[in-house]
Amino acid sequence: MRTASTSGIFQRRILAGVLIGLTFLQSTASAAGPLLIAYGGFNETMAPLWIGIERGLFHKYGVDVAVLQTRSGQIMMTTLATGGAALVWAAPSSAVSSSAAGMKLGCFAAGNNKLPRELIVRRGIESIEDLRGKTFGVQSIGGGAWLSTMVALDALGLDPDKYKLNVRIIGDTGTQTQAIVSGNIDAAVLPYSYGEIAKRSGARSLADAGALKVVYQATVMCSLKDSSIVHTETMTALVKGLIESLIYILEPGNKRDVAAVPKKNPSSQQRGRR
Repeated sequence: MRTASTSGIFQRRILAGVLIGLTFLQSTASAAGPLLIAYGGFNETMAPLWIGIERGLFHKYGVDVAVLQTRSGQIMMTTLATGGAALVWAAPSSAVSSSAAGMKLGCFAAGNNKLPRELIVRRGIESIEDLRGKTFGVQSIGGGAWLSTMVALDALGLDPDKYKLNVRIIGDTGTQTQAIVSGNIDAAVLPYSYGEIAKRSGARSLADAGALKVVYQATVMCSLKDSSIVHTETMTALVKGLIESLIYILEPGNKRDVAAVPKKNPSSQQRGRR
């Protein structure tokens, strides 16, 4: 009995050692791979990352970047919390709500301070007053699309309670656009590219949110504060890559190249060219 017990203990110790070794190898392999950045919305807010990857601007500073699309801000933040991604390119609302829930985040870079969207309405709606009692589509409550919608409505003097507006969870930006065209929702605050698609199908724009005088913090780069992967050197390299990407985007001569990047419909995981 004593021999069998000793043998069992020995076997369990070997198994524990193997599991620890496998965990270490998995962690090492993950760290050796690309730096994965999760995001929620497939629209031009992703341009700084897409351009940075496409033009090799992050790799220029020694960072191999890949991006992973998730279905919503909540899933994106869960991906970060569980170690599925090292960083997120998040709407400030997602970062704030996650911090309020206890997640310790460090955010260090932002894409812009404008609201590059339009208030798009279905066919038959001609004015702001026509929006009374109408339904707006968003991707999720508390997410980036929701925040953009609330900020735009506030800047336009559209009080959701006073105007009895309904906010309905529809899906991602493409789904919201289709819902406006088909008449399933009445309005949405869409990025310019999707706004143009909707307008070509009979919808119209009631306001350019980008031209409104609003204080708005756009998407930000965040990681867990206790991350063992994201350190000062990594953050510095990412910021340098983002700066060069934004400079490239704002150069008028690059307009055609920049517009072509989102049209390539990057896969859910895209890596920088070497």
